[in-house]
Amino acid sequence: AIVQAIGFALRTGLAESRHNRAAGVPWIQIIFQVGTPDYAIKAILEQSILAVDGVLGVKLDTPALDRAARVLTVTGSATTVDGDVTIAVSVEV
Repeated sequence: AIVQAIGFALRTGLAESRHNRAAGVPWIQIIFQVGTPDYAIKAILEQSILAVDGVLGVKLDTPALDRAARVLTVTGSATTVDGDVTIAVSVEV
């Protein structure tokens, strides 16, 4: 369930949820903007994953970003209350 929640959190764009406009990843607002450095993208994604209930820690690889195709692939691992899990999510905006 936690892995599904991580995938859902990463696939939800900022202000996309009608229940919480402050929730979501700022895909269009920050991540896919020209000039956003990889370390900032990684930090934003790590914070989004850490906000998921049950996640205790996260270690992401450098995100693979294709701005032209508007696709970002996130890989890494997370420590959860249920143990360690692998993260492998591609997000197309």
